[in-house]
Amino acid sequence: MKKLILFPVLFLFIAHFAYAVVPLAKIEPDDKILIVAPHPDDATLATAGVIQEALKEKAKVEILYITAGEHNIPALLFYKGYFTRGKKAAIELGQIRRSESRQACKVLGLEKDNLIFLDYPDSGILKMFLYHWGKRKPFVDSLTKLSSIEIKG
Repeated sequence: MKKLILFPVLFLFIAHFAYAVVPLAKIEPDDKILIVAPHPDDATLATAGVIQEALKEKAKVEILYITAGEHNIPALLFYKGYFTRGKKAAIELGQIRRSESRQACKVLGLEKDNLIFLDYPDSGILKMFLYHWGKRKPFVDSLTKLSSIEIKG
């Protein structure tokens, strides 16, 4: 019985790493790459190598951030050093995460003009799509009490 359990686990482990080393298609100078990231740090953490390779090949790269990541309560604890919850703290966290994302992208070689921030509420993307589409009542975030986040900077 142990052999039967080990085989699928081993197969998944090998398959995962075999897939991870498959090379990307060659990036050409006239390529346009759009990276869609749910939160500000996701793009740089997941695609920094692709961004660097694309810029090396003179391809155009833009990053579309869906949210500012303001609803991450554990991150508020990390940044503030104490547990806090509320509209002001959440918006401040969104500003910090947006700023850090810009700094990381600058290190990678991207300019501010290559970054697009939609600033949708961090906790409500699926709910907005399923229940608040079109003329329905707008989604209101439980932490910020806002239907859209106004992150400055």
